Amino acid sequence: KIRRPTEIFRIRNSQLNIYQHAEFDLRLINVNASHKNLSQTTVDNFQIKIFSPHNAYLMVLKELSPLQEIELEIQMKIFTNKILNSITIMKVLVYVNQYNFHP
Repeated sequence: KIRRPTEIFRIRNSQLNIYQHAEFDLRLINVNASHKNLSQTTVDNFQIKIFSPHNAYLMVLKELSPLQEIELEIQMKIFTNKILNSITIMKVLVYVNQYNFHP
């Protein structure tokens, strides 16, 4: 149990110039639960929040049931003058245990 929304992953790209922008796509690849969870994890439990042209955060929006492994994929597409220039794929693995978390 963590406070929500909370940031769990930070993306920074300081290389963008004024002619470039980034677009993000978040996908849920796999959920491996060791027992039947009370609520099923979906991509709606998470969100990419863009804070500037150079910073984005992966946020947890909804409570995650304990004892599961979640695999997410974030695609960052860089456009230069509205033309796709590059794609970066990030894999994020989230391990949810049964213990409360109080930072």
